[in-house]
Amino acid sequence: MSNSTNNTTKYSTTKILPTAGMQAPINSTTVGHGINPPNTFLHLLVIPALLILIAASVSLTMWFQKKKIKRKKPQGRREILGEDIPRSWDNVMMVKDIPSPRHLSSTHLHSSELRTSRISAGSQSVQPVLFTVEDLSLLEVLKVGKQGKFYRAKITRGNCKGHRLVTCKLTMRSVSQKKLQSEIAIMNKLGYHKNIIQLLEWNILQEPYILIMEHVGSRNLKSLLQNNRTQLSSSKDLQTQLTSAAYFISLGMEHLASKKIVHRDLAARNILVGHFPQECKIAEFSLATDLSSTGATKCRKGRDNPGIPFRWYPPEYFTDGTYTLHGDIWSFGVLLWEIESLGSSPYPEFETAEEVVLNICSGYKMKKPRHSREEICEVMDYCWTEKHEERPTFSDISKYLEDLVENDADYIQVEECTEEHQQLSTSPPWALPHPTSVQNTYVRGWLDSV
Repeated sequence: MSNSTNNTTKYSTTKILPTAGMQAPINSTTVGHGINPPNTFLHLLVIPALLILIAASVSLTMWFQKKKIKRKKPQGRREILGEDIPRSWDNVMMVKDIPSPRHLSSTHLHSSELRTSRISAGSQSVQPVLFTVEDLSLLEVLKVGKQGKFYRAKITRGNCKGHRLVTCKLTMRSVSQKKLQSEIAIMNKLGYHKNIIQLLEWNILQEPYILIMEHVGSRNLKSLLQNNRTQLSSSKDLQTQLTSAAYFISLGMEHLASKKIVHRDLAARNILVGHFPQECKIAEFSLATDLSSTGATKCRKGRDNPGIPFRWYPPEYFTDGTYTLHGDIWSFGVLLWEIESLGSSPYPEFETAEEVVLNICSGYKMKKPRHSREEICEVMDYCWTEKHEERPTFSDISKYLEDLVENDADYIQVEECTEEHQQLSTSPPWALPHPTSVQNTYVRGWLDSV
């Protein structure tokens, strides 16, 4: 009995050693001195995270290397081509990327947007080739202004929409690209009219900025009248010719008013002349404003007062700073005075801007030129009505001048009908209001700003 008990005790206390391929049993002693289970769990999380970070860093490195290779490809291609690509390659592409006036809105576009619009528009229709100043032969100066110079020019490379002789405007460096975009948008909106110079093409991405317009002639109205005073004064048909020129200009201004556009620089120097008097075209839209685009009814003066042609401006501009569509009516009256005086400068009796402005706002009217036509002098008076809302419209003026031109033509063609035409009423269709006094409270402030 005791032997069996001893054998049992020996068996229970004997440690079984693991042999090869056998796993040691886990007991309390092993757990206390072996591997800790929480530490094992942390190792299982850290190792995969490190592997993921390594893989991500390798992927990013490979991606950046591919981007660098792509950026270097165009340069490498150009180096391979070498001298086959001209040095002015970039400039040529810039010019070809200029959008056509047909696709220009009145809003401001940056250069990149202009190029994008040009490319997108070119995919839909064939766009004409644009030009730089190197493609033009400047033949003669037509007009010099504060915004730029007008030239009669010839295209030396191809043609521009079928034109080889053109009128081009090279702008001053002080003129901004945004200003030119506004001018181009206005000329584009006006479209074609026989008494408004037509825009053909333009380049405002490469200096000098250039506008290419239809060819009109080699002179402006002011220089034509001044240089031909002797010949015109001796002509029996002088007044007929001057009235015809005024009539055609009024037709162009009537078109501007119908588009809600104010010219703001209507003067004889800005009328380009081909065959006088039939071919008179309104030019120079650098100060023009589109009142319909902003929904405004009047254009307020800005800080660039010294740049305005104050001898042609209405009194309300100096008193309350407004320039409505009726402001061009006042300027048209001054233009009529220029025509009748054969190119003289307005208000010749005053030398300084202060004298001119104070007298305009005080109700002063220029004396009628010698040998001027009475009917034209009446139109001047109506254009110079103090209250701008009481001035006639360009439709009224053009209709009245049309009747005068037709009557003159009848007198020339049928002499025996003279008595019948003398009985026709030549009074304008509008009534001349009573002159009113103009307060010049704000005039002194304007003059101080000048």
